[in-house]
Amino acid sequence: MKKFLSMSLAALLVVSIAGCSSTEEPASSSPSASSASNEAAFGYNTEIEANLTTWTWDTGGVDLEMSVIQKKYPGINMEYTVVASEDYLKKIQTTVASGSELPDIVNADGFWRGKLYNMGILERLDAEPYNFDRSTVFDYAVPYMVTEQDEVVGIVKPGSPAGLAYSADLTEKYLGTSDPDELEKMLPDWDSFIEVGKEVLDKSNGEVKMLSGYDELYQIIGYQNDAPYIVDNKLNLEESIGPALKRMIEMRDAGILANLSSESSSHNASYNNGTVLFYPCATWSIRWRLQENDPDGARNWRLMTPPEGGFNWGGGAGCITKDSKNKEAAWIVLREAGLSTDCAIAYMNELTWFSIYKEAYDTPELKSFKLDYLGGQDIVDFFVRTIPPTIKNRACTSNDAAVESAVALVRTDMLTNTSVTYESAMKQIKNDLEMTIPGLTE
Repeated sequence: MKKFLSMSLAALLVVSIAGCSSTEEPASSSPSASSASNEAAFGYNTEIEANLTTWTWDTGGVDLEMSVIQKKYPGINMEYTVVASEDYLKKIQTTVASGSELPDIVNADGFWRGKLYNMGILERLDAEPYNFDRSTVFDYAVPYMVTEQDEVVGIVKPGSPAGLAYSADLTEKYLGTSDPDELEKMLPDWDSFIEVGKEVLDKSNGEVKMLSGYDELYQIIGYQNDAPYIVDNKLNLEESIGPALKRMIEMRDAGILANLSSESSSHNASYNNGTVLFYPCATWSIRWRLQENDPDGARNWRLMTPPEGGFNWGGGAGCITKDSKNKEAAWIVLREAGLSTDCAIAYMNELTWFSIYKEAYDTPELKSFKLDYLGGQDIVDFFVRTIPPTIKNRACTSNDAAVESAVALVRTDMLTNTSVTYESAMKQIKNDLEMTIPGLTE
């Protein structure tokens, strides 16, 4: 998850962790014994012994998962090497290029996820012997688990559906209500959002903005769109990136953005100084954005559905490498971590994370989860029942990082250059992508 990306990961650290497991028997494959022998079906041998290896930036997540998994599979141990997310893909690429051996399990996240998925080094999980069943997970997660050939190679654990967080005190003051239902009626689309933003600007004498800046605006609108970046080897920018760019220009001109980089100290300070009304908020953001910047909840935070629906923001996935000599044990770990009720409960209780495994939310422990920090708002109702049906995700591709890099350059330029137009931004992105993505045609 995002917070773990910011942990101090400068040195590689190897730690042996006792493995662990869930009492859940997920629907992703049959646990029954073979009719021809007394051997357990693939992935359900509780006496299996294996010393697995992985690279991770998320040590807390690995520790938690394994503390659950070993309860059922005590013979599985995990040795992990800490690798920063920003170094992860390069480490995999150099390992493959040198002919060295990859760990049993690798992880995928961020804009480089699609590149990793399509390197041809991962096991296909929706085929024998793993037989992952897509119907067991929320639809929004599947595009973040598949290759360009629509083959599942990663199990998202946990998911990251996202909405908007807002200060109830500020919306009461400037919008006349803090009720999420009323705010969603007031802001059904981005046109309404802009008009209301102009009113807030006027009421606050120009001090209060609707969003922090271009980064967070693009994170929302850019990922409410499932149009592919490339179609038949041709850039599809007008459909995929164009709508978000147009809104960035419109909101800049309306004066309703705070013009802050999302990684700046000024952005972090804005959570507390009352200058920004709304922030994108994924499941992990409660802990690592809201509570980190406003630990006491002084701003009285709430959640709502964004104009025109929710979006996905993150969701790291575990993958089994073709190099692995412990594929059955590796599958047990991925399945139990991402597709079991026991790990889903542990995620929620310990980290306020949300499993993508649908059946988990039938259990009493996960029917409801009200958070005092959010005024008693039920985050299971919000992130499981309200947001997921509204999410539209584009599938990951090998070119995602190149596209995001090109758009990020425009966002950075717009922080200081008010002359950027839709046409100039699209031209710059197109030129950048034509230089970095091979095989494009006009």
